[in-house]
Amino acid sequence: MCPTRIKGTCKMKKVLLLLTLIMSLTVNVNAQKNKDRGEKKAFEEATARSLEPFHAAYVIPIVYDVDVSSRQQFGPYAFEIKGDLKEWELQNNKKRAVYKALLEVGADEMVGTLYDSYINESDPKTLYVTVSGYPCKWKNFRNLDANSKEIELIKVIYPSSGVNISFDGSQATKKSEEKDNKSTK
Repeated sequence: MCPTRIKGTCKMKKVLLLLTLIMSLTVNVNAQKNKDRGEKKAFEEATARSLEPFHAAYVIPIVYDVDVSSRQQFGPYAFEIKGDLKEWELQNNKKRAVYKALLEVGADEMVGTLYDSYINESDPKTLYVTVSGYPCKWKNFRNLDANSKEIELIKVIYPSSGVNISFDGSQATKKSEEKDNKSTK
């Protein structure tokens, strides 16, 4: 079976091969154990670069009317706090108070919102937030039409957008490109 002339070399090759296999398995198992010995993580964040394919899409804007009510005051709303009040907790509770106020009147948003936030000395674990503002209701949703008067209004409201609006199927151009084209003609 072992075509060598020296007696015992076949057994030695088998033993040597077996020892090499055992050594490589031992090294691999130890490497895995060392990897798992690390501390358990409570939180981990990793970042990576990725490139996603994208499609260019043409979106027809949707416009709507806003019905603004008179200024109203809501609350105070009570929120339980645990420990010292942190800035993020205060901001979150202000948003929760606006949400509760909007639910009370059935509005979609609040304009000109003012907050009064306080904690009473008698109850240091409760934050009170009073909200006042102009509740608004959205209505009359519609697609922006090519012949609509809202197009001119959008150009007035957003003059620095740098893009001309076109509904004739041609591509929108930046104002700086138009100036370059006019100067070369």
